[in-house]
Amino acid sequence: MRNLIFRKFDWLLAGVIALSTIPAGAVFDLGLAGAHADTLRISGTGATLATMQAVGAAFSESERIDPIDIETLPSLGSAGGIRAVGDGVISVAVTSRPPNPTENTVGLQATAIGVTPIAFVSSNPQPGGLVRADLPEIYRREKLRWADGSEIRIILRPPEGTTEEFLKVFFPNLVRLYAGLRQRGIFPIASTDQENVALASDIKGSLTIVTMAQMRGERLDLHVLPLDGIWPNLETLESGSHRFALPLYLVHRTSDNTAQRFLAFLRSPAGAEILHRNPSSLSSRPRRSAREAVSA
Repeated sequence: MRNLIFRKFDWLLAGVIALSTIPAGAVFDLGLAGAHADTLRISGTGATLATMQAVGAAFSESERIDPIDIETLPSLGSAGGIRAVGDGVISVAVTSRPPNPTENTVGLQATAIGVTPIAFVSSNPQPGGLVRADLPEIYRREKLRWADGSEIRIILRPPEGTTEEFLKVFFPNLVRLYAGLRQRGIFPIASTDQENVALASDIKGSLTIVTMAQMRGERLDLHVLPLDGIWPNLETLESGSHRFALPLYLVHRTSDNTAQRFLAFLRSPAGAEILHRNPSSLSSRPRRSAREAVSA
Protein backbone atom coordinates (compact mmCIF):
# COMPACT_ATOMS: atom_id res chain seq x y z
CA MET A 1 0.00 0.00 0.00
CA ARG A 2 3.00 2.31 0.54
CA ASN A 3 3.33 3.16 -3.13
CA LEU A 4 -0.42 3.29 -3.80
CA ILE A 5 -0.63 7.03 -4.28
CA PHE A 6 2.35 7.01 -6.62
CA ARG A 7 0.93 4.39 -9.00
CA LYS A 8 1.31 4.50 -12.78
CA PHE A 9 -1.36 6.41 -14.73
CA ASP A 10 -3.06 5.52 -17.97
CA TRP A 11 -3.04 9.19 -18.91
CA LEU A 12 -1.86 12.47 -17.46
CA LEU A 13 -3.12 15.95 -18.19
CA ALA A 14 -0.23 18.00 -16.83
CA GLY A 15 2.59 18.25 -14.32
CA VAL A 16 1.33 21.45 -12.75
CA ILE A 17 -2.45 21.80 -12.91
CA ALA A 18 -3.19 24.70 -10.58
CA LEU A 19 -3.41 27.85 -12.65
CA SER A 20 -5.71 30.53 -11.23
CA THR A 21 -6.77 31.98 -7.92
CA ILE A 22 -10.15 31.40 -6.29
CA PRO A 23 -12.37 34.34 -7.20
CA ALA A 24 -13.64 36.58 -4.42
CA GLY A 25 -17.18 35.36 -5.02
CA ALA A 26 -16.40 31.69 -4.55
CA VAL A 27 -18.94 29.84 -2.40
CA PHE A 28 -17.76 27.91 0.63
CA ASP A 29 -20.56 25.99 2.31
CA LEU A 30 -20.19 22.98 4.56
CA GLY A 31 -23.90 22.17 4.69
CA LEU A 32 -24.76 18.58 5.56
CA ALA A 33 -27.51 18.12 3.00
CA GLY A 34 -26.83 15.85 0.05
CA ALA A 35 -25.79 17.42 -3.25
CA HIS A 36 -28.74 18.45 -5.44
CA ALA A 37 -29.07 17.41 -9.07
CA ASP A 38 -28.41 21.01 -10.22
CA THR A 39 -25.50 21.61 -7.83
CA LEU A 40 -21.95 20.30 -8.19
CA ARG A 41 -20.08 20.42 -4.89
CA ILE A 42 -16.31 20.00 -5.09
CA SER A 43 -13.75 19.39 -2.36
CA GLY A 44 -10.94 16.98 -1.48
CA THR A 45 -7.27 17.80 -1.27
CA GLY A 46 -6.60 21.50 -0.82
CA ALA A 47 -3.81 21.39 -3.40
CA THR A 48 -6.31 21.80 -6.25
CA LEU A 49 -9.18 23.93 -4.95
CA ALA A 50 -8.18 26.97 -7.01
CA THR A 51 -7.94 24.94 -10.20
CA MET A 52 -11.26 23.16 -9.63
CA GLN A 53 -12.96 26.50 -8.96
CA ALA A 54 -11.77 27.77 -12.34
CA VAL A 55 -12.75 24.58 -14.18
CA GLY A 56 -16.10 24.48 -12.36
CA ALA A 57 -16.95 28.04 -13.39
CA ALA A 58 -16.21 27.26 -17.05
CA PHE A 59 -18.20 24.01 -16.84
CA SER A 60 -21.19 25.85 -15.38
CA GLU A 61 -20.99 28.42 -18.18
CA SER A 62 -20.97 25.63 -20.77
CA GLU A 63 -24.15 24.07 -19.32
CA ARG A 64 -26.55 26.82 -20.34
CA ILE A 65 -29.39 24.52 -21.35
CA ASP A 66 -29.34 22.74 -17.98
CA PRO A 67 -27.67 25.25 -15.59
CA ILE A 68 -25.50 23.86 -12.80
CA ASP A 69 -24.43 25.69 -9.66
CA ILE A 70 -20.83 25.10 -8.59
CA GLU A 71 -19.82 25.13 -4.93
CA THR A 72 -16.16 24.72 -4.00
CA LEU A 73 -15.86 23.73 -0.35
CA PRO A 74 -12.86 24.15 1.95
CA SER A 75 -10.34 21.33 1.95
CA LEU A 76 -11.50 18.00 3.37
CA GLY A 77 -8.33 16.11 2.47
CA SER A 78 -8.30 13.00 0.30
CA ALA A 79 -9.85 10.64 2.85
CA GLY A 80 -12.45 13.20 3.92
CA GLY A 81 -13.32 13.97 0.33
CA ILE A 82 -13.82 10.30 -0.51
CA ARG A 83 -16.07 9.87 2.53
CA ALA A 84 -18.06 12.97 1.58
CA VAL A 85 -18.66 11.67 -1.96
CA GLY A 86 -19.73 8.29 -0.57
CA ASP A 87 -22.13 10.01 1.84
CA GLY A 88 -23.58 12.21 -0.89
CA VAL A 89 -22.41 15.44 0.78
CA ILE A 90 -20.33 16.47 -2.23
CA SER A 91 -20.41 15.45 -5.88
CA VAL A 92 -16.69 15.35 -6.70
CA ALA A 93 -13.49 14.96 -4.69
CA VAL A 94 -10.03 15.62 -6.03
CA THR A 95 -7.73 13.23 -4.18
CA SER A 96 -4.15 11.99 -4.09
CA ARG A 97 -5.26 8.36 -4.24
CA PRO A 98 -8.21 6.26 -5.40
CA PRO A 99 -10.67 4.91 -2.82
CA ASN A 100 -9.56 1.74 -1.09
CA PRO A 101 -11.94 -1.29 -0.91
CA THR A 102 -13.21 -0.27 2.52
CA GLU A 103 -14.15 3.20 1.26
CA ASN A 104 -15.62 2.06 -2.04
CA THR A 105 -18.84 0.42 -0.93
CA VAL A 106 -21.26 2.63 -2.87
CA GLY A 107 -19.90 2.49 -6.43
CA LEU A 108 -17.22 5.18 -6.55
CA GLN A 109 -15.18 5.86 -9.68
CA ALA A 110 -11.64 7.31 -9.60
CA THR A 111 -10.05 8.77 -12.71
CA ALA A 112 -6.43 9.98 -12.87
CA ILE A 113 -6.43 13.63 -13.96
CA GLY A 114 -2.82 14.68 -13.57
CA VAL A 115 0.37 14.78 -11.59
CA THR A 116 1.99 17.73 -9.83
CA PRO A 117 5.56 18.21 -8.62
CA ILE A 118 6.13 18.29 -4.87
CA ALA A 119 8.45 20.93 -3.47
CA PHE A 120 10.11 22.19 -0.31
CA VAL A 121 9.21 25.85 0.28
CA SER A 122 9.99 28.58 2.79
CA SER A 123 8.91 32.06 3.82
CA ASN A 124 12.60 33.01 3.79
CA PRO A 125 13.08 35.24 0.71
CA GLN A 126 16.63 33.97 0.20
CA PRO A 127 16.67 30.42 1.53
CA GLY A 128 19.22 29.11 -0.95
CA GLY A 129 18.78 25.52 -2.06
CA LEU A 130 18.54 22.19 -0.29
CA VAL A 131 20.85 19.23 -0.63
CA ARG A 132 19.20 15.87 -0.18
CA ALA A 133 22.09 14.62 1.96
CA ASP A 134 21.50 17.52 4.39
CA LEU A 135 17.81 16.77 5.01
CA PRO A 136 18.41 14.27 7.87
CA GLU A 137 20.49 16.90 9.66
CA ILE A 138 17.68 19.44 9.29
CA TYR A 139 15.03 17.06 10.63
CA ARG A 140 17.34 15.88 13.43
CA ARG A 141 17.75 19.54 14.34
CA GLU A 142 21.51 19.37 13.82
CA LYS A 143 21.37 21.92 11.01
CA LEU A 144 19.35 24.77 12.48
CA ARG A 145 19.85 27.73 10.17
CA TRP A 146 19.36 28.88 6.61
CA ALA A 147 22.24 30.23 4.55
CA ASP A 148 21.49 33.78 5.77
CA GLY A 149 21.76 32.69 9.43
CA SER A 150 18.03 32.74 10.25
CA GLU A 151 16.46 29.77 12.04
CA ILE A 152 14.83 26.94 10.09
CA ARG A 153 11.33 26.46 11.51
CA ILE A 154 9.63 23.32 10.26
CA ILE A 155 5.89 22.99 9.58
CA LEU A 156 4.73 19.39 10.12
CA ARG A 157 1.78 17.41 8.76
CA PRO A 158 -0.32 14.61 10.35
CA PRO A 159 0.86 10.99 10.01
CA GLU A 160 -2.20 9.96 7.99
CA GLY A 161 -1.73 12.54 5.26
CA THR A 162 -0.14 12.71 1.83
CA THR A 163 3.11 14.15 3.19
CA GLU A 164 3.73 10.99 5.19
CA GLU A 165 3.28 8.82 2.11
CA PHE A 166 5.52 11.14 0.13
CA LEU A 167 8.27 10.74 2.74
CA LYS A 168 7.86 6.95 2.82
CA VAL A 169 8.29 6.69 -0.92
CA PHE A 170 10.97 9.29 -1.62
CA PHE A 171 12.69 9.95 1.73
CA PRO A 172 12.24 6.85 3.90
CA ASN A 173 15.17 7.88 6.11
CA LEU A 174 13.20 10.97 7.17
CA VAL A 175 10.01 9.21 8.32
CA ARG A 176 11.24 8.40 11.82
CA LEU A 177 12.82 11.84 12.22
CA TYR A 178 9.61 13.53 11.08
CA ALA A 179 7.55 11.47 13.53
CA GLY A 180 10.00 12.34 16.31
CA LEU A 181 9.46 16.05 15.71
CA ARG A 182 5.70 15.57 15.96
CA GLN A 183 6.13 13.82 19.31
CA ARG A 184 8.39 16.55 20.65
CA GLY A 185 5.74 19.19 20.00
CA ILE A 186 8.19 21.96 19.19
CA PHE A 187 6.75 22.75 15.75
CA PRO A 188 3.16 23.31 14.57
CA ILE A 189 1.25 20.51 12.82
CA ALA A 190 -0.93 21.71 9.93
CA SER A 191 -4.02 19.55 9.48
CA THR A 192 -4.93 20.80 5.98
CA ASP A 193 -3.11 22.04 2.89
CA GLN A 194 -4.51 25.54 3.44
CA GLU A 195 -3.38 25.63 7.07
CA ASN A 196 0.03 24.37 6.00
CA VAL A 197 0.68 27.26 3.61
CA ALA A 198 -0.89 29.79 5.98
CA LEU A 199 1.52 28.77 8.75
CA ALA A 200 4.43 28.66 6.32
CA SER A 201 3.61 32.19 5.17
CA ASP A 202 3.23 33.58 8.70
CA ILE A 203 6.25 31.93 10.36
CA LYS A 204 9.63 33.48 9.68
CA GLY A 205 12.14 31.00 8.28
CA SER A 206 9.53 28.28 7.72
CA LEU A 207 10.17 25.01 5.89
CA THR A 208 7.38 22.81 4.64
CA ILE A 209 6.34 20.52 1.77
CA VAL A 210 3.69 21.58 -0.79
CA THR A 211 2.57 20.73 -4.29
CA MET A 212 3.35 23.07 -7.14
CA ALA A 213 -0.35 22.87 -8.06
CA GLN A 214 -1.19 24.70 -4.84
CA MET A 215 1.74 27.09 -5.19
CA ARG A 216 0.60 28.13 -8.68
CA GLY A 217 -3.14 27.99 -8.12
CA GLU A 218 -3.16 30.12 -4.98
CA ARG A 219 -0.24 32.34 -6.04
CA LEU A 220 1.40 31.79 -2.69
CA ASP A 221 3.98 34.21 -1.37
CA LEU A 222 6.41 31.42 -0.53
CA HIS A 223 9.80 30.61 -2.02
CA VAL A 224 10.46 27.31 -3.76
CA LEU A 225 13.76 25.62 -2.97
CA PRO A 226 15.69 23.66 -5.59
CA LEU A 227 16.78 20.25 -4.36
CA ASP A 228 20.30 19.25 -5.39
CA GLY A 229 20.18 22.18 -7.81
CA ILE A 230 16.99 20.99 -9.57
CA TRP A 231 13.87 23.16 -9.57
CA PRO A 232 10.48 21.40 -9.23
CA ASN A 233 8.48 22.24 -12.35
CA LEU A 234 6.82 20.59 -15.31
CA GLU A 235 9.91 20.52 -17.49
CA THR A 236 12.09 18.81 -14.87
CA LEU A 237 9.25 16.41 -14.07
CA GLU A 238 8.86 15.46 -17.72
CA SER A 239 12.58 14.97 -18.17
CA GLY A 240 12.82 12.83 -15.05
CA SER A 241 15.38 15.05 -13.33
CA HIS A 242 12.78 16.01 -10.70
CA ARG A 243 11.29 12.73 -9.46
CA PHE A 244 9.07 13.90 -6.61
CA ALA A 245 5.44 14.16 -7.70
CA LEU A 246 1.90 13.60 -6.50
CA PRO A 247 -0.81 11.96 -8.60
CA LEU A 248 -4.30 13.45 -8.59
CA TYR A 249 -7.64 11.69 -9.06
CA LEU A 250 -11.22 12.78 -9.57
CA VAL A 251 -13.56 10.64 -7.44
CA HIS A 252 -17.34 10.55 -7.86
CA ARG A 253 -20.28 8.16 -7.72
CA THR A 254 -20.72 6.20 -10.93
CA SER A 255 -24.45 6.98 -10.75
CA ASP A 256 -23.88 10.76 -10.63
CA ASN A 257 -24.60 12.07 -14.12
CA THR A 258 -23.59 15.65 -13.30
CA ALA A 259 -20.20 14.50 -12.03
CA GLN A 260 -19.75 12.42 -15.19
CA ARG A 261 -20.44 15.50 -17.29
CA PHE A 262 -17.95 17.50 -15.24
CA LEU A 263 -15.29 14.86 -15.82
CA ALA A 264 -16.05 14.86 -19.55
CA PHE A 265 -15.65 18.65 -19.60
CA LEU A 266 -12.39 18.42 -17.66
CA ARG A 267 -10.99 16.06 -20.30
CA SER A 268 -12.31 18.13 -23.22
CA PRO A 269 -10.21 20.69 -25.13
CA ALA A 270 -12.01 23.49 -23.25
CA GLY A 271 -11.17 21.96 -19.87
CA ALA A 272 -7.60 21.19 -20.88
CA GLU A 273 -7.14 24.78 -22.04
CA ILE A 274 -8.00 26.01 -18.53
CA LEU A 275 -5.61 23.55 -16.93
CA HIS A 276 -2.75 24.63 -19.16
CA ARG A 277 -3.46 28.36 -19.51
CA ASN A 278 -0.38 29.36 -17.50
CA PRO A 279 2.39 30.07 -20.04
CA SER A 280 5.01 28.20 -17.99
CA SER A 281 2.91 25.01 -18.04
CA LEU A 282 3.18 22.63 -20.98
CA SER A 283 0.30 20.48 -22.15
CA SER A 284 2.62 17.59 -22.89
CA ARG A 285 2.61 14.07 -21.50
CA PRO A 286 5.32 13.37 -18.92
CA ARG A 287 7.76 10.82 -20.31
CA ARG A 288 7.86 8.84 -17.07
CA SER A 289 5.15 8.09 -14.56
CA ALA A 290 5.60 8.87 -10.88
CA ARG A 291 6.01 5.19 -10.12
CA GLU A 292 8.70 4.80 -12.76
CA ALA A 293 10.45 7.81 -11.25
CA VAL A 294 10.39 6.19 -7.83
CA SER A 295 12.02 3.08 -9.24
CA ALA A 296 14.70 5.02 -11.10
